[in-house]
Amino acid sequence: MTTEAPRHQPSLRVPGLGRALLVTFAIGMVASGLAASTAGRPQVVGAIIGAAMVAGFFLLGMVNTALAAALAPGTALVVALLTYLVQVVVLGLVLVALFRSGATVHDVDVRWLAGTVIVGALAWSVTLVLDALRTPTEPPAKITPEGVVRG
Repeated sequence: MTTEAPRHQPSLRVPGLGRALLVTFAIGMVASGLAASTAGRPQVVGAIIGAAMVAGFFLLGMVNTALAAALAPGTALVVALLTYLVQVVVLGLVLVALFRSGATVHDVDVRWLAGTVIVGALAWSVTLVLDALRTPTEPPAKITPEGVVRG
């Protein structure tokens, strides 16, 4: 019998990711439907691009952070912060590219894009928080002279 702590097995599972993607898809569908019924094609395109940006950005951020947490837990916070910084910069670059391309004049409504990004980001965050609150947690292991004891 040994008192050596059990080796932690890294997990690449990203909790709440499926639900958050589903909620983002639903937000995109609702925004697109609302845009189609009340406005026109540029508004629908803006809503679709906004939902796709939310899904892509948050998916990339969660996967990066989960990989860092699983493989090098000490770097997870740095990776999360750098990922967030890159996402904000890329969002700005996408908007600048849309404006410079002239697409915002006739093809893409930036207000619908921005509104969908804001609502999608809020919905994504709320979904992850609710998922975390509903997920039961395992009590921490206690290391005793007899070995590892759960609970």
